[in-house]
Parts: sequence; C-alpha cells; structure tokens
Amino acid sequence: MPVLVPDSTDYGGGEGGCLIAWDLYYDNGNWVHRVYTNQVAWMGGVAVFTPWFFPVSSTSPEPTYPSIARPSFTSPGLIARAFIVWEGAGESSPCSPPRQKDVWGNYAEYDSTLAPIWQDERMVGPGPGDYEQRRPITMTSAPHSVSVFWLDDRAGNKGIVGTRVTNLLD
Repeated sequence: MPVLVPDSTDYGGGEGGCLIAWDLYYDNGNWVHRVYTNQVAWMGGVAVFTPWFFPVSSTSPEPTYPSIARPSFTSPGLIARAFIVWEGAGESSPCSPPRQKDVWGNYAEYDSTLAPIWQDERMVGPGPGDYEQRRPITMTSAPHSVSVFWLDDRAGNKGIVGTRVTNLLD
C-alpha cells in the first residue's frame, strides 16, 4: 500500500507535490519485497511522477508496511528529503536471540542522484530479544528529526514503543 507526505514545494500554479513510498512485491514473475520511493508533482490537476524512483531497502529481508515523514529544516528552498521506515522480516544483527520482525529505516533525498542518503538501511530500534516490532509509523517531530512508533511485544507485553531519529541534517 502506498503512503505519502507533502513535499512542501510549489511547481507553479499553486499546486505542491508529495513524496510517496510503497512496497513492491512482484517483479518479472518473481515475488520479492522491496520498498521504493518517488516524488510526485501536481500539474494541471494531474499527478506527474518524476522520471526516477529508487529503492530504499536493499538488505533487510521482506520489507513491508512502509511509512514516510518529511523532516523539518531551518533552511528554506532545499531539495525534498524524507525518512522512510518499514517492517522487516528478521533481524540480521548478531543479537541473540534475534527478533522475528523489526523496524528498519532509510533517509532519502529526491534529486538527480537516484539514491538514498544512507548507503544501507538501518535498524530503527536495535537490541536483543525474542519479540516482534511491527507496523511502524513515522512523523515529523523536532527540527532535523522524526519520531518512529511501532507495535511491540517485548516481555510478552503488547504495546506501543517509539524512538526519535535525530541529526537528519539539511
């Protein structure tokens, strides 16, 4: 399912655009999971995708349920950037015992480089434990930061856990 956030730009005519992320799960006859992102402009009432889209997940297994937020910056007129999170199937760190589901994220810039800012995605809530982190959601919080929340069942107690990702510099 696609998710989107305003990109805070104006393409002329008073119509701004948005940043979109989605989980692609079918590719050339093969079932795969990968989270992609793109920028969309509204021109004359019609959605126009920029000519590029790029993956933000590459190493996390079976990424699903993406969420996207645009950090606020103090400098106006910057290229749009977004923090994208998703649920991954299985922890790949040396933590013991590993989790079955956990939250991953990446920081993306929507310019001609066609690549995320971070080389590889990162775990948002790392740490040991035999519990699951599911269905993440992210939102803008303080300048240069986003908050990320997810369903968590550590110690057998189901609840909501969150963290703030800081230093997302412009």
